[in-house]
Formats: sequence, structure tokens, C-alpha cells
Amino acid sequence: MKHLKLFFVLFLLLIIEGSVMPVFLPDFQWKPIQMVPTFVFIFILFMSFFLSRNLSLLYGIIFGFLTDVVYTSILGVYAFCIGLTAYLFSYLARLFHLNLFIVLILTLLGISVFQFEVYMIYSLIGVTNQSLTEFFKWRLPATLLLNGVFIILFYYPFRRLLLKIDKSSD
Repeated sequence: MKHLKLFFVLFLLLIIEGSVMPVFLPDFQWKPIQMVPTFVFIFILFMSFFLSRNLSLLYGIIFGFLTDVVYTSILGVYAFCIGLTAYLFSYLARLFHLNLFIVLILTLLGISVFQFEVYMIYSLIGVTNQSLTEFFKWRLPATLLLNGVFIILFYYPFRRLLLKIDKSSD
């Protein structure tokens, strides 16, 4: 039952970030601002903070591949980046007492690392032509703002759900 709940939440977030969010995001016709929702990644990071790092790695790879298949043209980039970043940040989270502020900072840092990994891989294989300056000026700040609001809104519901799932698995 635990896996069904986690899969359902992640699948719903995948649908929201890829299909619903583009409708609601503002259209910046006069500036090249890019807001990239990373809701699946945020939930997987929360899983690595409040559940198991191995479980978050597994779901990171699965939903990374789903993201690759549905929304990108190259398989494995998101699967690798989500899995790796969630796994590494699970170790970092063990150093802190997790409250809203710490989780917000760690998650925003994780999103920055994740976005930079994807950008670097896509740059190396020639998929993106965005310069590093444009990435740091137009994409990363807007992405962090959008996802920061999402983290603040959903920290308590996600934390409560994950802690409830963790208790039920004992």
C-alpha cells in the first residue's frame, strides 16, 4: 500500500508539472525567462529526507525515466540526475534537524544542482544552445522562485504523508 500511495502522488505530480503547469505559467514574451516546475524531484527529495534514501533512489530513477520518455528526447538524463541528486542530498539532510527552513534551503540547493546537472549534460551533447550566463540569469532564478513557493505550500502535507507512510511500514 505504501508503494501505491507514493506512486500515485508522484504520477499526479508528473502530470501537473508537465501538462497543467504550462497552462498557468506566465508567458514572458519580452524576456527569455524560463520557469521549470520540478515537483516530482521535490517530492523525491522529501522522500530521501523523511523516508529511505534507497527508496527515493528507486523512485527517482523510475520517474526520471518516465520524464525522459514523455517530455524529453534523450533517455536517461533525468533518471540519472534525479537519482544521483536525491541520493547525495539524503546524506546531506542527515546533518541537520529538518524543519521548514532547512528543508526549503536544502531542496532549493538540490534543485539548483539538479538543474545544473541537466543543463551541463544537455550542453555537452549539444541539445541546448543556452549559454551558462543565460542559464544563471533567466532559468535558474525563475525556477527557484516557482519551486520555492511550491515547497512552502506543500511542505507540511508532504511531510505528514511521508511520516504517516513511514510509521505504517514499521
